[in-house]
Amino acid sequence: MDDAYKAMAEARLKDNTGSDLVEMTGVTLSLFYAPVVLKWCVVDRFLPGNASVDAVFYPLMVMGVIQLPWAGVWVATAALVLHAAGAWRAEAASGKDGGDGKTKKDFIYSLVPFRGLLMAMTVYSILAVDFRIYPKQHMKTEVFGFSGMDLGVGVFVFSHGLVMGPKVVADARRACVKWVQTSLPLCVCGVLRVVAVKALNYQEHVTEYGVHWNFFFTLALVPIFFRALLAVNAVAQLPPVVLAVLPTAVHQVWLTVYGGFDYLLDDARASLVDQNKEGVFGLCGYTSLFMLGSYFSGPLRDRRAPELWIFAGAAWATFLALEATVQPCSRRACNAAYVALTCSQGGAALTLLQHLPDFERFSASTTPPDRRYLGAVSRHGFFVFLVSNLLTGAVNLACRTLDVAPFSATALLVVYLLLGPQLPLALLEWKGKSKST
Repeated sequence: MDDAYKAMAEARLKDNTGSDLVEMTGVTLSLFYAPVVLKWCVVDRFLPGNASVDAVFYPLMVMGVIQLPWAGVWVATAALVLHAAGAWRAEAASGKDGGDGKTKKDFIYSLVPFRGLLMAMTVYSILAVDFRIYPKQHMKTEVFGFSGMDLGVGVFVFSHGLVMGPKVVADARRACVKWVQTSLPLCVCGVLRVVAVKALNYQEHVTEYGVHWNFFFTLALVPIFFRALLAVNAVAQLPPVVLAVLPTAVHQVWLTVYGGFDYLLDDARASLVDQNKEGVFGLCGYTSLFMLGSYFSGPLRDRRAPELWIFAGAAWATFLALEATVQPCSRRACNAAYVALTCSQGGAALTLLQHLPDFERFSASTTPPDRRYLGAVSRHGFFVFLVSNLLTGAVNLACRTLDVAPFSATALLVVYLLLGPQLPLALLEWKGKSKST
């Protein structure tokens, strides 16, 4: 990639302040909650039992919500109305057949759609952002503000905590070296990405994570930090929620009281730590996000509805208070307001999903949930994320994405979205056949 084009691509994020809170909340609910409601209430009504529709409906729904201005707000509103109407219908149906509309798999039925849709958004955004048709308000912000991609990064870590956090807690007595070994594949991917980016002179925004750091390193290290904090807490005996907010609280004090934020904004990058300061010091906030996800998984799994609403409400109130009195939201600094905003958005979407009636009972589809699009993408998330990164790099090396016409860019992204889901589905099919033989 030539230097002039690389500089032009990197300049697109300069001084970006993202979106406003109403639009971003609408986008969040439209991405992580509304597609499930619309599929349940509308699509299954006209195309019952057709699981192959999922691989078309969900990706194109994600693309439409991101690309169309303010579509998220209207789609989220429609979903809430349909949810209320559908819940009433489901309650009536369950009353007639004596069911309670709940199963032991409710945790899976809420978490799988959430993680699957999160991955669909990630798959789309990491490539689409390189084209001019991608809305700038959804790109990552430069210093302050919030956007769809900012939120996606935080929710990814929060979701990682939902799944991995309880395992870390359950295996707290495992030697720390075991958790290091578990994170090795992600570290290897991080190193390979650094080598590839530098060798190919690929575009990168240094203020995102740093000169060498990338998201793979963050995903690899947060469970290890969580394990270390659990070991310390064996003596301190802090309540889980207090332990979870401790890293971001300490980090926020450093940012606002001890000049940490000015240090992060300083262009000087002399030492290795200075060169990767966003990634290194951002681990405090991301560790809190991971731990809060682990904490949230308890009431989510046990269907403790009041606790779910309290968690989401408290996160919203905390975000508004921090935004107004301490420091505005900053993904670059991964400050406390950013952590609170991520928890409020992700917690609200998961809580609404959890309050859906058992939609599997009212769907005529006989395909097992883990063999459908969202189940496949959720189960093979690491594989999907890795392949998507490789495809994104290949497309950027094959053409100058910023020069692609809007129609051609849209067509390419549609093909990419429709073919991408077939990878995890094909892997599931192959694994199923290999087990049966």
